[in-house]
Amino acid sequence: MEIRVLQYFLTVAQAESVTRAAEVLHITQPTLSQQLAQLERELADIGLMLEPVDMERFSFIRLPEREQWVALLPPGDPLTAKDAVTAEDLEPLPLILPERLTMQSELASWFGPRFSHLTVACTGNLKTNSAVAVREGCGCALTVGGLSTFWDENALAVRPLSPALYATAALAWKRELPLGRAAERFIQFMPCFLSMDGA
Repeated sequence: MEIRVLQYFLTVAQAESVTRAAEVLHITQPTLSQQLAQLERELADIGLMLEPVDMERFSFIRLPEREQWVALLPPGDPLTAKDAVTAEDLEPLPLILPERLTMQSELASWFGPRFSHLTVACTGNLKTNSAVAVREGCGCALTVGGLSTFWDENALAVRPLSPALYATAALAWKRELPLGRAAERFIQFMPCFLSMDGA
């Protein structure tokens, strides 16, 4: 396992797309996919989880990056005139929420008492599907930023939530499963790698 491949992994995690990560890294998508497939074979028992998630059965390393929650809006929506959107701004709109209940709980805490008055148009697990639903006029999607810098500004407007709400991610592995040698070394090396400048 090479440091270069670990950097590829982190870039894919940040870009949330192999294609976008390949563009950022200036390599071809098939080359990046092959490198990630090799890494996956070596580290089959480790996964990347967006928090909040129940970590009771897992050991984990929390990644230092935080992603801000955002609202995805149609470009002509009046809220696009604002730098950020509030719970009060979003309350009257049909909303597209994450399907995971732990993520909905984060939003419930952010909305406070307004959460029980929201109109939830639909829920989903994939940001890209939520973005399509917004473009098709189904409502405003609430999601963790991540890919928002890659979306076409003419097709989708992105505004951060205010006050800001953040999510973190963690590398996790099941406690009771024995790890292969490569996975053990990967886990041992990750804290050092994450503390390096530029990581």
